[in-house]
Amino acid sequence: MSFEMNLKFLYFKKVSFTAFFMCFITVTSVTHAFSVEPNKRIYSDVSYGLEGAGNQKLDLYLPQESIRKAPVHAYVHGGAWTKGDKDSLKIREVKSYLDHGIIVASLNYNLQKYPNNLQDIAKASQWLNNNITKYDGDPNNMVLSGHSAGAHLVALLGVKEHVDFKAIFPVDSASYDLSHKTDGGLIGRWIARQKRIVFGDNVDDLKKASPIYQVRKDAHYPPFHIYVTAERSEAVTEAKRFNNILKNAGQVSSIIVLDEDLSHADMKKEIFHSNSPIFKGIIKVLN
Repeated sequence: MSFEMNLKFLYFKKVSFTAFFMCFITVTSVTHAFSVEPNKRIYSDVSYGLEGAGNQKLDLYLPQESIRKAPVHAYVHGGAWTKGDKDSLKIREVKSYLDHGIIVASLNYNLQKYPNNLQDIAKASQWLNNNITKYDGDPNNMVLSGHSAGAHLVALLGVKEHVDFKAIFPVDSASYDLSHKTDGGLIGRWIARQKRIVFGDNVDDLKKASPIYQVRKDAHYPPFHIYVTAERSEAVTEAKRFNNILKNAGQVSSIIVLDEDLSHADMKKEIFHSNSPIFKGIIKVLN
């Protein structure tokens, strides 16, 4: 083969590879979806804020069969406000909702900084309200749940911001009143430290970030369905107090203390377990 023919061959290979690469990039960027198992789909790292803006991303899990106006369950992870990620939610966990034709949205948010964390969840909620129809979801049939620190944040969002959810499900939080001193012990001291990192130690600031102190009689909130495990006495006390304050303000609220031998970590699993009261409660609201 002549030198000239070699050049032409190399040029052809370069053009062909470039065209293939650009085509691949275009297709993947447009669809941004892939099969994770039969009858399931996932859209990962969907930006609900400015492109590349830190943790302002969410994952959407969709049933394979397109269901017009599908119900939506938005979930906020825990992690003591300083850790955790939307990726901690696995496909095997959301399958119970997908099998019921429900879209699941797993939200990321700013870690270690208030009010940025709350503002991020509010922004993600607004994004869902404005965009979920593009994914065949129904913005008028959405619920919001959160576990641990996520439960505190969704409760605070529900009483502090105007949100378009049919109901809010805070699960196993002991932080409805951040100004309340955490019980002693290794875990208690660690939680107290995380609170200081994220919210500071000024009592007035802590109360402003506490759902209990934000409840108003003249406001209209989504119904609250509060769940807590009997294993955590402090969490039970906080949850009952928050529930009573909501009801005394004329708001719709209920509390269920699960008597089973469930740990704090187990309570997160209960949100996605098809036989749990939490799962059944969410399904009931969305149906």
